[in-house]
Amino acid sequence: RQRQMCIRDRPYTSSYIETSMKKLTTYILTNGSYYRYKAVLNWKTFPKVRSYDTIAIGHYASVEKRGSVYFSQTYCDLNNDCRTIKAYYPQTFSTGSAATFKVPSGDLSSLSQTIYFDVQKSVDATVISQKAAGDYAHAVQTVTVAQAKNFSVSTLGINFNSSSVNLYDEISPATALWSGSW
Repeated sequence: RQRQMCIRDRPYTSSYIETSMKKLTTYILTNGSYYRYKAVLNWKTFPKVRSYDTIAIGHYASVEKRGSVYFSQTYCDLNNDCRTIKAYYPQTFSTGSAATFKVPSGDLSSLSQTIYFDVQKSVDATVISQKAAGDYAHAVQTVTVAQAKNFSVSTLGINFNSSSVNLYDEISPATALWSGSW
């Protein structure tokens, strides 16, 4: 199921996609004179395999990342002892950015991952549309960091190279759309 909104000249637009295991929500937010792309993955059923996963946001080439990629994952154990981890491997492409990270082990009561970054225009022309395609790739077997980072990011989401594509279970991208004048 996918819910999608296109809002003109509002503070944000969002879209989500949901499976039996997880829910992925993507946002396009205003941040001063720039925009912020954000994706949040909430697990409903915790994965058996916990290796290196990736969360990413693809976008048009008319914008580019401004500053750093922010990533965090928050999890709680069965005693409601909650922790936030910010360790990750960043990757940036002309059409998106990603964070690859180790999924925490143990018995959990909640688990979520968040990525966001600000964007600025990479063209002199007026931008009249934006697309932020949030995507998540879950490793279905134990992988190395090198295998986990073997991908690119675009508005179609995470695209693994042939050597790693069978190691991951991908959710369809949650694509937020914006139209206006920037």
